[in-house]
Amino acid sequence: MIDLLTKVTHPSHRIRLTVACRKDIHWWQTFLTSWNGRSFFHEDEWLSSSSLELFTDASHAAFGAYFAG
Repeated sequence: MIDLLTKVTHPSHRIRLTVACRKDIHWWQTFLTSWNGRSFFHEDEWLSSSSLELFTDASHAAFGAYFAG
């Protein structure tokens, strides 16, 4: 889905959904209707990115992450 959206140059432009994108949407519909609302994040207190030294960045071409050096 992200790949399709990055090719659109204006919010009003239409995109053609590929078979892969339709399968992805179907997976999300199935998952969300059966999800019990619980996640695997067990921490009661969230830590900031700076305290963890965890930073991420992404562009249309690549992505990267930095974790504690």
